[in-house]
Amino acid sequence: MSTASRSTPAEFEAGGDTLPFNILYVDDGELECLLLRRKLESMDLPAALFEARSGEEAYEILKRERIGLLITDRHMSDMSGDELCRLVIDEAELGRPYMIMMTADDSLDGLVSGLSAGADAYITKPVEFRELETRIRAGQRIWQLRGLLEFQYQLAQDALYREQEAKARLEEDMRAAALLQQHLLPPSVVTLEATTLAHMYRPATQMGGDMLGYVPIGPHHIGFYLLDVSGHGAASALMSFSVSHALRPTPGHPSMTALPQGPQDELVPVPPDQVLRELNRRYVDDTEAGWYFTMIYGVIDQRSGEAAICQAGHPPPVLLPLRGSPEAIEGGGMPVGLFADAEYTTERFSLKPGDRLFLYSDGLNECTNGAGEELGDSAVMAAMSATRGRNAEEALEVINWIVNTWRGSQPLDDDLSVLAIDFNATAIPPEKPTGDILMNQTDSSVPRQRSTDQ
Repeated sequence: MSTASRSTPAEFEAGGDTLPFNILYVDDGELECLLLRRKLESMDLPAALFEARSGEEAYEILKRERIGLLITDRHMSDMSGDELCRLVIDEAELGRPYMIMMTADDSLDGLVSGLSAGADAYITKPVEFRELETRIRAGQRIWQLRGLLEFQYQLAQDALYREQEAKARLEEDMRAAALLQQHLLPPSVVTLEATTLAHMYRPATQMGGDMLGYVPIGPHHIGFYLLDVSGHGAASALMSFSVSHALRPTPGHPSMTALPQGPQDELVPVPPDQVLRELNRRYVDDTEAGWYFTMIYGVIDQRSGEAAICQAGHPPPVLLPLRGSPEAIEGGGMPVGLFADAEYTTERFSLKPGDRLFLYSDGLNECTNGAGEELGDSAVMAAMSATRGRNAEEALEVINWIVNTWRGSQPLDDDLSVLAIDFNATAIPPEKPTGDILMNQTDSSVPRQRSTDQ
């Protein structure tokens, strides 16, 4: 029978220093129970007291109440103290209270049996109540320490749960942002008049700092770009979003990449070096956050094949002619966003029918194998040369296969982007090109000789 109502489960409130310490004493002797109850009440413990006259009754109370201390007689008619202790040990839902076993058996075998059954303390009868009180106080300290550990564990579990929730929300946001980033990319293959563009985009993480695209300018020109923001992840991706947005003109309106010219205000391309200078002016203040980016921006006149490119600290584009060896187009300037007074130059050249232009990020030439060796510039040139005779989409499949063969099963260390641009002027009716602020050549058959504007 119980002498108190059900107690509150043991828990520590913030700043609290007490722990409810419910006590269950078990003995089939009425006198022994009376003496135990009086002794326990005299100790002024912060505890509710529960009494049982048998092991079975004690077991039912243990299932119902949160008990911190169990005092049990060893020899009882229905269930021994050893058996009761073993039940407590075996059934975790009983709460594993501190257990004191009392017995008239003062033999070593009795002591070993009681402690082996799971008792924490063993007291022989007749009970010396000073010893019992010492054991109870020790059990109380252990129970309070256990309660504190449980409380701290619960705090840790709650913090972990909140962290997991926050991580899940962040991952969901990252997935949404990665999907948005994919939507900002152009179609994998697109043909505009005489130009076909195809790209390969492989971020090292869920979101990458690389971005590429094209910009239709007026009726015949096309701008194109590939940029690589320092770092990886969300911050780099957001910067790439911003730059990509800055490069995209509003149709029919002047922008960073296109200006009106002539009586019809036809949009013509802004020279690439001027575009890079404007980007640098806008983003140089972001260097305090550690952000800068390398990039290539260029323009092609789709009637003549005349092209102009400016590069800012980026791996040089590769021109793969229909016949002949691939050629890196050097020149350019510093990465965008590092120095306010950075200067940029435009490289001019001509594309002939069947020529291909490759732009790529350093995730390609610096891609490492299992031995830590980089793929290197020479291998990149060879890989691009191996794409001759294939269309732009097939060319990227070849490069992707080479990367996978070189890299093996290892994940990428850096974002990897490649833009392939095929030029085929035979698809366009002959037309004498008009002059603009970027293009000065009027004969599409002029030799491929580059000039530099600064």
